[in-house]
Parts: sequence; structure tokens; C-alpha cells
Amino acid sequence: MTESRRRTPRSSRVILASAIAVMIGGALAIFIIFGGFSGSSTVIPPCESLPSADQARDALESKPELVRAIKAAGTDVRVGVSTPCPGDSDLALIQVTYASDDQKEIIDELLGQREGFGVPLDVAKR
Repeated sequence: MTESRRRTPRSSRVILASAIAVMIGGALAIFIIFGGFSGSSTVIPPCESLPSADQARDALESKPELVRAIKAAGTDVRVGVSTPCPGDSDLALIQVTYASDDQKEIIDELLGQREGFGVPLDVAKR
């Protein structure tokens, strides 16, 4: 072999590093595509930014059609007011709980097509 065609240790390392980067990128893409991050999709805001429990109840009661549609996603689906802040039961949000990924898809679709409740919402798997 001529001097110009021989691989140097440096070029072998570059090729190896490139191959590893491609494999990691492919694995990450598959992980994301097939639901690797399918946990709860909501983040509960800080307690000081939550509305009062009365405001959350009023918001829930003002949207009976939306509540019915969400509950229709499955018998295990619950919609209610939750007080997530320890020590302060007057700060609240609306919580939707579900049991299956199929139910979550239906809930997400419903919430994406409608106006929502107007107060923070937590969608969580039981």
C-alpha cells in the first residue's frame, strides 16, 4: 500500500467516533418515536401561581360538555379539582387522571381541539 492510502490511527478514531454518534442518534430517534417520553405531559405550575380552589371548581363547572367528553374516554378517567400544594388547600388546579395510553391519546386530542378550562390542568396516569 502506498503511504497516502494507509489509514492512520487518527482517521480510524474519527471513523469510529462517527459510527458511534450515528448509532446513538438512531437509538435516540427510535426511543422518541416509539414513546420513550410518554409519561405525564404536564408540568404543575408553582403553587403561588395557582388559582383558588373556588376558582378551579367554578372553571370545572363552567365546562360540563368538556368534562363529559373527557370522562367518555374511559371508565377509569376522572376529572376533578386537586390541591397539590402541601399546607395550602385553597390553591388548586383541575386534574384529569387516566389508566391507559389510549385514554391519554383521546384526552390529549380533546384538549387540543377545545378551549380548555381557563385554569391550570394536570393530566396524569393513575
